[in-house]
Amino acid sequence: MVNSMSSNYCPRIFHGMSLHSLTDTSVDYSVCCLTSKTIFGPEIADDHPVIQNLRAANKQNLLPYDYCKTCIEQEASGNHSLRLGFAELHGEPTYDNSIQYLDINIDRTCNLACVSCGPASSTTWRNELRNAGQEYFKVQTRPQDLEQFIKKRFDKLDLSKLREINIYGGEPFLTNSHVAVLEYIVDLGIANQVRLHYNTNGTQRIKDSVKKLMEMFEFVRISFSIDAVGSQFEYIRYGAKWDSVQQTLLWWKNNLPHNSMLSITVTVSVLNALCLNELSKWKHEHFDKTIFGDPIEIISQPAHLTPVKLENMNTELQDYIKNFNYDPEWKWLKNSSLLAANAGNLEKLLNWLQVVDQRRNLNFALIDPVTSKLLGYSKK
Repeated sequence: MVNSMSSNYCPRIFHGMSLHSLTDTSVDYSVCCLTSKTIFGPEIADDHPVIQNLRAANKQNLLPYDYCKTCIEQEASGNHSLRLGFAELHGEPTYDNSIQYLDINIDRTCNLACVSCGPASSTTWRNELRNAGQEYFKVQTRPQDLEQFIKKRFDKLDLSKLREINIYGGEPFLTNSHVAVLEYIVDLGIANQVRLHYNTNGTQRIKDSVKKLMEMFEFVRISFSIDAVGSQFEYIRYGAKWDSVQQTLLWWKNNLPHNSMLSITVTVSVLNALCLNELSKWKHEHFDKTIFGDPIEIISQPAHLTPVKLENMNTELQDYIKNFNYDPEWKWLKNSSLLAANAGNLEKLLNWLQVVDQRRNLNFALIDPVTSKLLGYSKK
């Protein structure tokens, strides 16, 4: 048997299910949350031909590029991909079709309009574009009858071997959608074998009742999307206020469920590539360990599917990054194969900054003058 660490084996292909649906009558799904190649239909079909072909290819040690592009590019850059993370977690390859990793991405309600996101995943983004005279994503934010949607979809899935649930948004703690999912799993009687993972923007706290519900699960990891500090954070995570988020993070550090660990997930883009050391300093001074003494980890990933991704920088910024004195957690960036891979898209990046700055009455050149100068950016 091929060892999972030295092959292209992906446990998500055989054991993953990622739900993206926003309607009561249909479901949009895939085996992985990172792919844009989803399946749309009235029901979830774990034996859909697309999934069968994907499994057949992976049994031949292949990762189809059109489906697995994000992980392939991250691994080529020397970064730790989602695939590798799941392979480490999963252990030796298994090829049965049991659902062990479930992604829940069925509620796009969000209070922020982050630069690494967009209207597909944020109601605030949609409202901003609508107010600017642009109509985007008129589909539902989430199923109208959420509990019935969950029961209808989940009752047809064999979740007896479920090991992990990843809950995304929108902002998952802004509504009770995640609570309905947790209650369903508790009612199945399998909560004690399931790990929970939340991706949250750090603006929300939870009630004691939700905390007690989380403590019924095997383990909970709560990962905060924090890309910078101060005004740079507020520019990137638009709509959030750094002082308020700091207080919320400190609340989590002292009030997390007893079976939990915290982490910071950093989306590395052109807009924060030169301010990552400041984030490291803040984290080590204020957010290094939980009240239980557990370390708080930093996880980094390059931005993708956005104009501010690393591939769109120019060679001036690329050369500056390669010679930058990064803290240890960011040194992978210096050798990233993503740097300026599509430098011809610099114009796209600069135009995007102009539009966003005008619409939001901001000026990135004042937020980060060094990066702006290297890019040749100034607000018109």
